[in-house]
Amino acid sequence: MNSSRKDGKKSSDEGYWAKKMKETTDVLKIVGMVLLALFVLAVGVPLVLALAGVVLGFLVTLAVWVIKIAIVMAVIYLIVVVIRAVLK
Repeated sequence: MNSSRKDGKKSSDEGYWAKKMKETTDVLKIVGMVLLALFVLAVGVPLVLALAGVVLGFLVTLAVWVIKIAIVMAVIYLIVVVIRAVLK
C-alpha cells in the first residue's frame, strides 16, 4: 500500500504538522497564562491596595474618635474632682 493521499501529501507530513500545531497551541496557552497574570497584577493589586487604604483610613478615623472620647472623659473627670475638692 502506498502511504500517499489523493492530494499528494504523505501521512508523515500530517504527523509533522499535527505536532507543530500542538506545539503552537501549547505556546499560545502559555502566552495566555502570562497575559492573564499581567492582567491580575495590573487590576488586582491596585484594588487590594485601595481596599487596604480604605481599611487603614477607617482604623485611623476610629483611633481619632477613641482619642477624642478619652479626652472628653478626662476633662469630665477633672471637673468632677475639682468640684469634689471645692465642696470638701
